[in-house]
Amino acid sequence: MSQHKMIRLMAAIRPQEMARLAKFFRSPFHNTDPHCIVLFNALRRFHPDMEDKKLNSEYLFRRVFGDIGFDEKKMRKLRSKTVAILENYLAIVEVNKHSGKKQTLLAKALERRGAYGLFKDVAENRIKQMQHEKIEGKTYFWEISEWYKRLYVHPETIKVTLKHQYLQNHLHYLERYFTLAYLQEAIECQIHSRLVDIKYQTYYTKAVGNIAALPMFMDCPVIYLFHQIFRLYRNISPLPSLYDLKKTFINSFDKMEEMEQRMAFKSLINHAIPYSNKGSHNHSRFMFDLYRLGVEKNMLQKDNSTVSPDYFINIAMAGSLVGEFAWTRSFIKKFKSSLPINDQQKAECLVLANLYYREGALKKNIDKLKKAISILAKIPLRAEENYVIRLRSLRLRVYFELFLLKEETINEVVEQANKFKKHLSINNTYSANKKAAYLSFIQYYISLAKLAKGPEINTHSIEKYVKELSADKKPMLRQWLIEKATGLL
Repeated sequence: MSQHKMIRLMAAIRPQEMARLAKFFRSPFHNTDPHCIVLFNALRRFHPDMEDKKLNSEYLFRRVFGDIGFDEKKMRKLRSKTVAILENYLAIVEVNKHSGKKQTLLAKALERRGAYGLFKDVAENRIKQMQHEKIEGKTYFWEISEWYKRLYVHPETIKVTLKHQYLQNHLHYLERYFTLAYLQEAIECQIHSRLVDIKYQTYYTKAVGNIAALPMFMDCPVIYLFHQIFRLYRNISPLPSLYDLKKTFINSFDKMEEMEQRMAFKSLINHAIPYSNKGSHNHSRFMFDLYRLGVEKNMLQKDNSTVSPDYFINIAMAGSLVGEFAWTRSFIKKFKSSLPINDQQKAECLVLANLYYREGALKKNIDKLKKAISILAKIPLRAEENYVIRLRSLRLRVYFELFLLKEETINEVVEQANKFKKHLSINNTYSANKKAAYLSFIQYYISLAKLAKGPEINTHSIEKYVKELSADKKPMLRQWLIEKATGLL
């Protein structure tokens, strides 16, 4: 029963909406079957979880119709009516949230009824309203171009006059829509082609890059931002600086709709990650500044929804990486309870352990490094893959720092590495590439520990190690290995 559409729709209703939804069910305009009201009230008892052994068709049928024999056909018909009412409610709520959608539907109704004067008033008022809004994204360009088009093509609109410029304005905004839309899709193709082995055959990419560079388009902050990101991914000189990218993103943020904000954010983060992983402090700082802006702009959590564990971990890791320890602690404390319940303890322990590791390594603080180890021990070794592999690789790095501070032996460091190696060898859920990358890391890690064992550092051996490692693109955490090896010199 929990998979039935009616149950899933009820689960999608927020608790604060229930009183309003009850009024909707009682309204004769939206519902003419009183049995639907009784069924809704029965369902309401199980909200918001909508999971209970009682929640089945037979129970709901008795609540609605009493102790008469169960009739599947009758129940199915009632469920269908209830589903229709729930869907109508959600659609109407969504339309009422957006004046543009409401005005569009009103204009269509007036067009069909032949009320040209009223239709024209609605269209022109909506255009004026939009021109005073600060949003200038793709949806804005498309909607306003469509309003001008509908005004122009209406049979009662006089075409042989210069009094209005409906067609010219339609083309003006239509060009901006297609320019921005294609810039965004071209960027997405570039990002996707990095993840999978695919090359997209596109014909407008070069042209849209040239068009977006025209002064008339550069005046639009959103188009300008995505053109800068486009140039970045297409490696078109001169490349925008990280400072200019961040400044442009901030300046255009409030002019973008939510989808575009998230796309720009994702594109800039994805660009920075490989450079950050190679040890670029500037890119790490750029990435953290974007994450912090995203938190400040409430991009992490929408309408009090749960926070994505991946975002939570990535943001906290980025903060610790650039030494923003106080901010990171505050972030963890504020958002840990907003994670899905199953992830709360594991995600919090992982990012806190990483924070103590970064602090301990930076300040050579043994207590903080040992604190990191004790926190990692709270994460179950049978947790999900994304936690376990991060846990084990982080533990190796903490043990290495303790080894350098004479708090752990070479034997313990090697033993921890071999435990990780054994885990990889018996685990069948990791991809072959991931296994190979971490196994290579472990091999270099053990070699690094032996180089650091002393009592005297062999400069020639370390330089040879760094040279070999720099040429080998396979190992995970390669930059960390290089930094630790060069730090021995």
